Amino acid sequence: MNYLIVGGGIAGLTAARRLRALDPEAEVTLLEAEPRPYYLRPGLIAVLAGEKSLEDISPYPPSWYEEQGIEFRPGNPAVELDPAGQRLGLASGETLAYDRLLLATGAEAFRPPIPGADLAGVFTLRSAADVERIRTRAEEANAALVIGGGWLGLEAARALRTLGLE
Repeated sequence: MNYLIVGGGIAGLTAARRLRALDPEAEVTLLEAEPRPYYLRPGLIAVLAGEKSLEDISPYPPSWYEEQGIEFRPGNPAVELDPAGQRLGLASGETLAYDRLLLATGAEAFRPPIPGADLAGVFTLRSAADVERIRTRAEEANAALVIGGGWLGLEAARALRTLGLE
């Protein structure tokens, strides 16, 4: 059996681990749009604050996938699905065949529909790439505004304050 999982977050990773346990002989391929292995998203705040590195919040290094017999393919997102032909097209132009497909693509950050939300210097905080962009901008900024008063918003404000921003 050839299992193809689209999405390397916690849902996709958990499914890959479970499939491997249930069917040790199966081919299990895990696709991830991001160019890196799974990381603990709540830990992004500590990375933003400079308190931890991405490696610190990544519980499964690339070698772990190989040890588990899971083919991990980061940085090449799915762009086309042919359910009748049981094929999945990737951004690189490659096509993968599968017997069983799981779409575990997760979510995207919400941008409020307000004027200016799409301007340069306005960021969302959902991925490691978002953290990199925010940290780069923070190096040349002296103040920041965080929209969102939940746990993540408060922790983002604390992290930005740690970086010296008002």
